[in-house]
Amino acid sequence: MLEKMKIKAVQDHKGFTLIETSIVILVLSFLLVPLFNFMAQQQAREVAREAETVNERVLAGLALFLKNNGRYPCPANPNLTYGHPSGNFARENCAAGGVLSGDVPTYALGLPYRLMVNQDGFKYIYTVTASQTNAGTFDGTGTLDIVDDTGNALADDVPFVIVNPGRDGKGARVLTSASVINACGSARDSENCDGDTTFRDMGLSLRSDTNDSNYYDDVIFYDLAREESTFWMVRGNTNGGMDIVNRNTGNIGINTGATAPTEKFEVMGGNINVGTGDVKAGNNVQGRNIQAGQDVRANGKVQANEFYYD
Repeated sequence: MLEKMKIKAVQDHKGFTLIETSIVILVLSFLLVPLFNFMAQQQAREVAREAETVNERVLAGLALFLKNNGRYPCPANPNLTYGHPSGNFARENCAAGGVLSGDVPTYALGLPYRLMVNQDGFKYIYTVTASQTNAGTFDGTGTLDIVDDTGNALADDVPFVIVNPGRDGKGARVLTSASVINACGSARDSENCDGDTTFRDMGLSLRSDTNDSNYYDDVIFYDLAREESTFWMVRGNTNGGMDIVNRNTGNIGINTGATAPTEKFEVMGGNINVGTGDVKAGNNVQGRNIQAGQDVRANGKVQANEFYYD
């Protein structure tokens, strides 16, 4: 009788079986894996928000450079590491070609070199249309295209793109190495480091495998909040100053109200004061009419082949 009681006591305290333990672990995995993925997504979004503050400083530097020079800067040589003996680290490396790609030229932008890398130490990838790095050919347009996650166009013919390569750093370098750390691969964010003129802009899509076809952790920028983004373009001139150029292909009206202007430049209800300069059509006002609803006045001579007085 005593022996049976001992056996029963042992059976009552034997704990979980291997099968029961396996089931518990399996259930926990179903609960915890999505939680870990969610936490990773949240952390990545927080990193992206912090990176945006740095990116705004870089974009502000680009806008100021454009305003002062009438062009975008050339990329810096990505093969030069910090402290390179040539002294050209982070400086412009201009070259001929349709598209130029490399590091953000922080020296030319007047920014600290640490702003050329993201929080994980990977360099931003700066790509720009070569014609937009020359003040003589700058027109505010480019040859780079932006698509979404399905390949549909978001923006066409943009002049530049800055890629923050994210935590995996696909196609990017670090400050101390001239070699690409992680290969471009074939994930969604690989579109931003494959060397062509198309870039992808989409929301974060993280996976445990960074080479998963749906993985995307990049943040890209391809426009500036500036006057050149609308109708006006600032360009340098041969006198060392800046010209303001209107990019509008239609007519310009001042005080025309809801009435569309019918001439290239039309003023209603006011005066045009030229000061001491010339009014030119071609080189001189010749063989054409000057029309006005009121008086036409000049401090100097008014010359014409024929005169009409009303």
